[in-house]
Amino acid sequence: KSTFIRLVTGSTAIKVGHTLKSMTSDIDSYQFSNRGKIITLVDTPGFDDSNISDSEILMKLLGWLKETQEDEQKLSGILYLHRIDAPRMQGSALRNFGTFKQLCGEEFYKNITLGTTCWDLIEATTTIGEERETQLREKGGFWHALLQKGSEIVRIPREQDSARDVIFHLASKDPTFLKSQVEVSTMGLSLDEVSAPKTINEELEK
Repeated sequence: KSTFIRLVTGSTAIKVGHTLKSMTSDIDSYQFSNRGKIITLVDTPGFDDSNISDSEILMKLLGWLKETQEDEQKLSGILYLHRIDAPRMQGSALRNFGTFKQLCGEEFYKNITLGTTCWDLIEATTTIGEERETQLREKGGFWHALLQKGSEIVRIPREQDSARDVIFHLASKDPTFLKSQVEVSTMGLSLDEVSAPKTINEELEK
């Protein structure tokens, strides 16, 4: 994620990790201007972080979302990144994607862009990347339900102008709140009572 944000913003101050250890353990925001529009990108720690647990990451995200909701700041969209060179989703990856869906809620699916990365790591003479992409989008695939509700798939480019096109398109969507924000503000639930933490806890108990 940090690599993509660095590409889009052009900021060399953003740390990018090149090892298995995660570089992003906090939630940071970065602004840049594109086509006369000031866009704020939010970099969050990913699940399966090498430094903190999934539950801790989720509570950080929920805390940040609660603050933005209280400030009446809606999100135009979320860019969910998935390595296309990775094997089929299983185990913790499946659990975390389920948590992500609970965090957002179906009403927010139209504001989600599902981005596949690391296409340069796939052997050019094979069709493995295309086959994995098809598996994700087809009926029964992990992304099918989101696509049916308005999410989009994009191959993440490595050139700045093309990367900024992806973000500008996402930033042009109608801003709205996530399901978890509504649960906290409207329903008065505490952070550990909303749907997303329950998903993680239920899976860990299995």
